[in-house]
Amino acid sequence: MNIRIAPTLLLNLLLTVCGSALAQQAYTDKFEAPTINSFWTILDYAGSGSVNLDTAFAHSGTQSVQVNTVSFGGQEALTHSFPSPLYGTVSVWVYYSNAYGTGYKQLDVFNGAAFSSNDYLVFIDWGDLQTYMRDSNGATSVLVPPQSTGWHQWTLSSVSGGVTMKIDNVTVFTQSNDFAFETVNLQQCCLAGSAFFDDFKFTPATQSPNCSNQITACGCTLGAPGSYTVENILYASQGLTLKNGCIDIEGSNVNLYTNGYD
Repeated sequence: MNIRIAPTLLLNLLLTVCGSALAQQAYTDKFEAPTINSFWTILDYAGSGSVNLDTAFAHSGTQSVQVNTVSFGGQEALTHSFPSPLYGTVSVWVYYSNAYGTGYKQLDVFNGAAFSSNDYLVFIDWGDLQTYMRDSNGATSVLVPPQSTGWHQWTLSSVSGGVTMKIDNVTVFTQSNDFAFETVNLQQCCLAGSAFFDDFKFTPATQSPNCSNQITACGCTLGAPGSYTVENILYASQGLTLKNGCIDIEGSNVNLYTNGYD
């Protein structure tokens, strides 16, 4: 669908584009501040637990974030949800204590409900100490055998058409899947114990998940000079909310390509 918009609407459209980009900018947290950054929310999924900054272990600096559960069935998370689904790379250092029976240490990246069919869950098993991936199809596979005690880096990347998982910069999992995610959880689950995380980093992908091939085929080339990805733009004069699309500036004209509207 091609809707031609008068140039006078350009300013409002570009302000919307900039607001969306700022909401999904890169973020790094070394957990060295006196308190947990407002980027995060502490979430009690089940039972009682806590999340705090601690000096017991640190990958860099003097402290890390500790996620605690105190009983069987407990589930505690440090979580962040983005304004809308997106592609990108999530990286975090995880402490391998190699202590049996202390619960799962988890990174859950998902769109929709946690522990749903639409997530990638990385975890250290408390029974055999291997590191596993449960993919969005519900299949679980071993990523690596038990690792040395200490810090190891988990890096999950999702781009249009594929998901990749690395541990200590070695690729251990790849899957063809168009997986745009909305929420990232650093978790401790299911038995009394603690998970330690440090040096978290999120880097958004340059491609927007809301501009599909259908839009591109209309003539708006993503990444080209003068092209901007947009989402949820209110086309006020028609009373429509565009679901997704992109803007292409053609001389004095502003073309908006979209897959639909509400």
